Amino acid sequence: MSGLTYIYVLRDPRNGEVRYIGKSVNPRKRLQGHIADARSSRTKGYCGSWIKNLLRHGARPELVLLQAAGRLVWPIAEQWWIAHYRDLGARLTNLAAGGKGGTGRIMPETERLARRPSARRAWQTRRTRYGRAGCSDPVEFARKISLSTRGRTAWNKDRKCPGAGQNLRDYMTQNGPWNKGHKETRAAVIEKLKSSHRGKKQSIETIARRRTSLAITNAMKTSEERSGPVKRSWITRRANDASRRED
Repeated sequence: MSGLTYIYVLRDPRNGEVRYIGKSVNPRKRLQGHIADARSSRTKGYCGSWIKNLLRHGARPELVLLQAAGRLVWPIAEQWWIAHYRDLGARLTNLAAGGKGGTGRIMPETERLARRPSARRAWQTRRTRYGRAGCSDPVEFARKISLSTRGRTAWNKDRKCPGAGQNLRDYMTQNGPWNKGHKETRAAVIEKLKSSHRGKKQSIETIARRRTSLAITNAMKTSEERSGPVKRSWITRRANDASRRED
């Protein structure tokens, strides 16, 4: 069964009408995906609206397998079945003619107008990015990046990485974690962090957040020493009050 792609139809259980033709290597799992998408409103297409209407009336689409095809044949088979049922007058919810790439779909004018602003923003973003780099097109932009990185040492050079087909867990068991042999004490890590921030100016908001966090930590330690664990909400209110008094 491996390597086969199945062409299937979804029928209306109320009248047996064929409404959708699709392909999948696991049709039953694909049906569950159709239903899950319709329930969560992740899809706004014709097929999703039809399935959502079925679910609203307490029904589910019926799955019927039409054909099992190979990797190179299934696009032709799917297109043939869609054309066949359309010739029979079936009200298919398929928007395309089938096959790879969704060929044959004509985009409605309303959808074209809805997509135009996002496409324009994407074009403006690319234009700004190329302009900042002093380039006029994507090819020149890619060439400039390639020249700027030429001669650099790759970050993963001389590092052992899992080979093709090797399980990451097995690799970790054999070779250990990525930072093996680079053990640092907690004090050394803290000192490194302090030195990296030393001399840098912090905003008022950052200072206030650090004070609040420190006050929460100190208040929790004090309360746990006195009477055991306490609710964090009460500690947060107490720490905020202390931070306001300090300001």
